[in-house]
Parts: sequence; C-alpha cells; structure tokens
Amino acid sequence: MLVHFETLLYLVGYQVFPHIGMFMLSLGTGGMYDYLGFGPTYIFLGFFILTFRMISVFTIRNKNRSEKNGKQTIVYSKQ
Repeated sequence: MLVHFETLLYLVGYQVFPHIGMFMLSLGTGGMYDYLGFGPTYIFLGFFILTFRMISVFTIRNKNRSEKNGKQTIVYSKQ
C-alpha cells in the first residue's frame, strides 16, 4: 500500500504541478499580451525574472565557503 502512495506523490508532485504552473504562466502571459502588447509584456517578464534572480543571488549561498587569496575554496566542516 505504501508503494501506491509514493507513486501517487511522485505523479502529483513531478508530473501534474509543472503542467499546472505552465498553464497559469501561459494564462497570465496571454492576458498581458492581449492587454499590453508584445514588447511591454516581455519587458515585464524580463524584469520579473531579473528580480527573482537577484533575490536568489543573495539568499542561496553556500555558508561553508571562505575566500583565500582571491579564490573561493570550499571548507568542509567536521561532523
């Protein structure tokens, strides 16, 4: 019975949700395209992506890295 539940989680998590997200993005982009036109829609999407990229640059960092002689080296902690 557990195998069926794991299979269901895989199906929903990795197969269905990306398609739902793609549908929502297409719906929003299509509405913007109809309302604003081609150029402003893709400029808005570019700024939207740039915003999330800048957020990820500052929030997703490896805290175990240190700089040594201008080069980044990975420092492994002993556990």
